Amino acid sequence: FWLKPSAQTEDLHCPCPCSTMESLTTSQILEENRKANELLNNGEYEEAEPLLRQAVERTKEQNNAETFMWMRRLSECQVELGKFKESEIMARDAARALNIKFGQNDEDTLDCKLLHGESLYMLRKIPEAGPIIASTLEGLDSNLKRGPEHVNTMKCRALHARILKFTDPAQASEIAEHLKLVLDRPIMTQGRRVTPQELRGADKVKQILGDMLNVQRKPRDGKQPEAKESIQTVSTEAPEDADELQVA
Repeated sequence: FWLKPSAQTEDLHCPCPCSTMESLTTSQILEENRKANELLNNGEYEEAEPLLRQAVERTKEQNNAETFMWMRRLSECQVELGKFKESEIMARDAARALNIKFGQNDEDTLDCKLLHGESLYMLRKIPEAGPIIASTLEGLDSNLKRGPEHVNTMKCRALHARILKFTDPAQASEIAEHLKLVLDRPIMTQGRRVTPQELRGADKVKQILGDMLNVQRKPRDGKQPEAKESIQTVSTEAPEDADELQVA
């Protein structure tokens, strides 16, 4: 896996109060880290989470780019497991630290802001999530390592559309239509195979948009066609009952 230059030369074996982690050799730590990344990349989130937690614990005293990278990956895992209260805290702290160290337009800062905003959205904290998602989308669009058609940018745009749906439905529909056009095209891989992460990422965008992928443009007679909520779609309106919030 890739680390920022400032973290590439760091010693991976840092002091930790956990005796099992203290007893690990550098090679064992490297193997655990490799396994954690492999499980996360393959979508085996239940198995990846404890290893990611250990990686965060091992590196927390370093308080550097490697620490924040593991925090980001743990929060990503927690989002996929539906542990939004935990992911909200983890992603928020990582985003703040990365912002201080690398700036607000750094791609890792933006990725953590996206996870923070997604967690807030899933916790039905829409007023808090909205500005974070909007500013993150602006940053991702202009970032040279992300850009408009990167899967994280598309996820952010899909969340932005969900939030806009009940305040600016016309703009929300335009965003959904644009994303549908992008998703209908083959994933550009420059000759390599499409990774499982890329496939899951595209599915996640569709999952976020849900019924918005099927909403038609407003006809010229001015009448708006009815659009029914999919039961697998998270509404941007805070439900009255927690059971109404559908989590993928």
